[in-house]
Amino acid sequence: MGNKPTIAISHLGCEKNRIDTEHMLGLLVQAGYGVDADEEMADYVIVNTCSFIQAAREESVRTLVELAESNKKL
Repeated sequence: MGNKPTIAISHLGCEKNRIDTEHMLGLLVQAGYGVDADEEMADYVIVNTCSFIQAAREESVRTLVELAESNKKL
């Protein structure tokens, strides 16, 4: 069995999103994935965001574009 990739989560949004992010991180660790707070060092980045408010949608798009431009797997 090979090593699983490391994963970072980019948290954008409200308190509910932060709780969801913490839950996802716990599940990833339980499944044996490496978790890194540094998006630069992680193999994959999960973007957990809110889309209820226009400004949040715009921030999400900017973040996704920046990560994609730095060749991150999303």
